[in-house]
Amino acid sequence: MEQNGAVTLAPVLSEPFTIDDLCAESASDDESDDAHDRLAHDDPRTTQAIYRRKPRRVRAERKVR
Repeated sequence: MEQNGAVTLAPVLSEPFTIDDLCAESASDDESDDAHDRLAHDDPRTTQAIYRRKPRRVRAERKVR
């Protein structure tokens, strides 16, 4: 949009977010176990319990009759 010669942009995000949301997204998107190093956690269980928020994908097994 342009008003009085100045360009204004529409907001890209519809919801506010915090730094904790960014940490959780970073930890959840990382498939390896390097997230605890990046988030400076001594124990990987902290990262797993608090910051991994996406559901884990499971592999399909054979059909049971």
